[in-house]
Amino acid sequence: MRNVKKSLTSIPKKIFKGFVNKKNPTIPLRLLSSLKANKTALFSYLSGPLSVPDNSTIFFGHSNKWKSKEIARILLDIGYNVDAIDFNELNFVPEKKYDVIFDIAYNIYRFDRYLDSNTIKLLHMTGSYPTYQDVAETQRVQAANQRKKTNFIPRRINQYPDQVIASLEIADSISLIGNEHTLSTYLEKYHKKIHLITTTASYIEGLIKKRENYIPAEREYLWFFGSGAIHKGLDLVLDSFSVRTDLHLNVVGNIQKEKDFLEEYHNELYNLPNISYYGYLTPVSETFKQVVKRTYCFIAPSCSEGISPAVATCLQIGLFPIISHDTGIDLPPGCGIYLKTCNIDEILDALDTVSHMSPIELANQIHEIQAYSLKQYSQEQFHKDMKNYLSNILLEGIGVTK
Repeated sequence: MRNVKKSLTSIPKKIFKGFVNKKNPTIPLRLLSSLKANKTALFSYLSGPLSVPDNSTIFFGHSNKWKSKEIARILLDIGYNVDAIDFNELNFVPEKKYDVIFDIAYNIYRFDRYLDSNTIKLLHMTGSYPTYQDVAETQRVQAANQRKKTNFIPRRINQYPDQVIASLEIADSISLIGNEHTLSTYLEKYHKKIHLITTTASYIEGLIKKRENYIPAEREYLWFFGSGAIHKGLDLVLDSFSVRTDLHLNVVGNIQKEKDFLEEYHNELYNLPNISYYGYLTPVSETFKQVVKRTYCFIAPSCSEGISPAVATCLQIGLFPIISHDTGIDLPPGCGIYLKTCNIDEILDALDTVSHMSPIELANQIHEIQAYSLKQYSQEQFHKDMKNYLSNILLEGIGVTK
């Protein structure tokens, strides 16, 4: 674990003063349980997905939209009415009694003074401990600046890390999208109230490879993430493929707004014949489908995650993984390649190892990883984990620290 500072346990309540616009207060989306419930949960995550059909195309992108709707659905199913807001609706303050609050960010701290003393406070974390994440990104950016003699800026630093840490202190229970490695990034004093939950991959109907398609003739590679190019190790991957010009890399990611990165790596992204840059693509797009057909291996040297949905998606598709432990992904024993340092030399060694593996060995490992991932990172497994967690806390009172 990186050297992180101790959390702040006492933060002035006035820190959010000025964010609340009481003249235009947010009105929560109201959902009623079919069980004629007399209890209400304040749900602070993503409210938009809660009011659209399950087959809406908004669920074709990042899986957080589906997860948000599923958590609200579970709360309804176990007998809670739900008042839902977007977690970043900073002009909302609770004006009535809530039996439980479920929040994904810093609102437990922000709302604490307005909540009844009996309100159960559930914090949902989807990444590493805030200080761990910020230190990890800062170190990555500093290393990139030193290597490239430039001035990259961090893109994935926590906006309100002290408030998140304060929420960790206040929360009665914490659900964490992560594995044991993710848990290890948190201070030990929080471990007793943290419960691990799996993630879900993106919607990939029609993309799941069969064994005979695992290793296409092109044997291309993929980097597939959202924003935060340096956080996700794209600089390291591009520098590696600038050396291995005999290997072809496809870059799919939402980095268009990262002008400093695009300027520094313009030649690699746009001019090198062995690197193809596509920008943002959803997994259901025809372009992404064609990329996947030519690809057999993906590289994910991220410096901090909870459990990466992008990595889970690539595993379910049937691609061989070269990943960091910080992706939060558990691979079956003896399968895939974990990067320990994520430096360029290590990535080059991993590329050399994969390129010389026999087709039979590759196919065997991919098959085992894919089968495991289709179950472990499924919607069904997420539902099971979250339903057990919320039922134990809210119906049985198990694991509440009050």
